[in-house]
Amino acid sequence: MIINAIANFVTSVISHLGYPGIFLLMALESACIPI
Repeated sequence: MIINAIANFVTSVISHLGYPGIFLLMALESACIPI
């Protein structure tokens, strides 16, 4: 349930922002925020 919500969030960010969205998610993960 939670994994599905996170997957939908990540997919939404990537579809709306493109490559900058991927960069943003990778930066958040590097800051020890699990995505």
